[in-house]
Amino acid sequence: MKRIVIALMLVQLALIAGACSSPGGNEPSASTTPSPTTCPITLGEAKIMGAVYYNGNPITDYTDSGAQVGLIEVETWESIPLQSSYFPITGTYVLNGIPPGEYLPFITIESGYPFNVESGGDFTGRLSGINPNIVISSNEDVVNMDLSVVYHLHLVSPYDNQQRRISVSDAPENIYRPQSHPEYVFEWEAVPDAASYRVTVVLKDENSNTSENIVNQTTAATSLALELADTQGSQYYMFSVTGYSETGELIGLFQYYYTNGSGGWYNFVVHP
Repeated sequence: MKRIVIALMLVQLALIAGACSSPGGNEPSASTTPSPTTCPITLGEAKIMGAVYYNGNPITDYTDSGAQVGLIEVETWESIPLQSSYFPITGTYVLNGIPPGEYLPFITIESGYPFNVESGGDFTGRLSGINPNIVISSNEDVVNMDLSVVYHLHLVSPYDNQQRRISVSDAPENIYRPQSHPEYVFEWEAVPDAASYRVTVVLKDENSNTSENIVNQTTAATSLALELADTQGSQYYMFSVTGYSETGELIGLFQYYYTNGSGGWYNFVVHP
């Protein structure tokens, strides 16, 4: 699991480092005028443009925060240098200076605190399959491609995932507290347009490499009280929650944010 988390972290860092965007592009913007970019425009190279949507609606219905938009070259799995402009008032983007090739689009909208790093409350389009690959066949191509994003759940209890407290290599957090009834409340902010949430808890034993499903429950509420037995030895719990629209589409994604990466599960122990 740690290797998977580290791999995801490296991909995200490569994406952010490789795409050229406006200085301070992570900060929310209230202007439709693109700022100067850090990459020169190359004449005679292709262009991609389009609008951003969430749950089938314009992203401007939900946020006017700034965004990073880039491309991953599929063959090398590396981001490419390009000129990227995003217009938060209209929710549209333009990418210039793209050589021929096949690309996976990447977008992060920094609508959740803190605004300089991906966190709960952000919108992203890096979920596998959410946006199709874009093929550029010549330097003269002009491609119109709208992009979809999902919302990153903001968990507020038993911890706040807008805060980065531990690293990938640290031991799972201990949420134990003395109480007369063994219930732990997991609570999150409402996902825009979400009609239901799927809560999953798995008990993992690292020594035996075994897993046991403890909770697999759907709720319309934004919190769930769970009875959890104390963990023993090399055991720890893995928690995740996802949000779904009225039509059953995945629109809310959970991520645990480490000081040096992120992963799809919150690992914790309940140990006196």
